[in-house]
Amino acid sequence: MRLTLSFVILACGAIADPALAQGPSFDCTRAGNRTEHAICASVDLSQKDRVISSLYGDLRRALGPAARDRLLAEQRAWLRRRNACDGDRGCIATLSDIRIRELEARSRDAF
Repeated sequence: MRLTLSFVILACGAIADPALAQGPSFDCTRAGNRTEHAICASVDLSQKDRVISSLYGDLRRALGPAARDRLLAEQRAWLRRRNACDGDRGCIATLSDIRIRELEARSRDAF
């Protein structure tokens, strides 16, 4: 009994890892493709996703209506390219890094 209880405590502690608990900017229970599942399974990709989401949201709030519409179209196109990675973590990481740099550059111009 004592061994079983110790195992349960250890297993629950591993699941409650704070780095994994943050996850990406979206609900992993609703992950709809292999790319989203790969992001949910990776601390690094989840962190990149949160950065992109934050940069995108900040920039979106700073833009006027027409520029917001263009940004939304660009983001949707980027999401299609990212999702075409089909779960390849290297591809997702590379495209995420590129998008972070793009959004950072646009933010510098907007603020």
